[in-house]
Amino acid sequence: MITEKELNELRPKGLDGALWEELKFCHLPWHQLSVAITVKLPDHVLENYKKMALAARNKRIIILSGPTGTGKTVFGIRYIIRCLYEGIRPPIYLDCYSLRAIIDGRLGIELDYHDTLRCYQTRLKHPFAVERENFVDISELPFHYGVIMIDDFGRQDFEAIWTLIEKTYSSGSRLILTTNIRPEEIDMEFPERVKGRLREIGLLWVRGGEDLRAGR
Repeated sequence: MITEKELNELRPKGLDGALWEELKFCHLPWHQLSVAITVKLPDHVLENYKKMALAARNKRIIILSGPTGTGKTVFGIRYIIRCLYEGIRPPIYLDCYSLRAIIDGRLGIELDYHDTLRCYQTRLKHPFAVERENFVDISELPFHYGVIMIDDFGRQDFEAIWTLIEKTYSSGSRLILTTNIRPEEIDMEFPERVKGRLREIGLLWVRGGEDLRAGR
């Protein structure tokens, strides 16, 4: 596993200390963060990323759909970094397992963890803790975080995702979602109201192509 010292050496240029600390301690696994910062992508993938970033510029909800290894998480993390550059903060990252643990009440997010940098440094270096009071419910996340990433959601997470889309619409925050579920399934399963929100402020981008992890 990567150490904090090694990770600090990878800090993106121009991302000041406080924002870098927020990025490190938003529950994003450090090895994923280091890969997203350092990975050298093929030219055609970089070109695709540029098109995606341009299309997403005026959108507040992004769904990245595609097979494993096609760069969805890398783009999501780079999107979070771009949001920090633009002053959209604080960030939070949840994989599907953390999302389900919060829904089931096995994991909590403290309401005030992001108010001071000290909170990051004293509470196990991430915003989660068990058996504490004043936890944020899933539906409240968009009102406490500037950018939320849910990585690799599945069919069992649909109701939580619908709630996050609705609340993101109301709150003005940013939401980025990655999934292996095909776009036609999303279109078939999502309620019309949620699809209406996506048409208005969202972008569904399909990632295809080769597994970028192969040979790494």
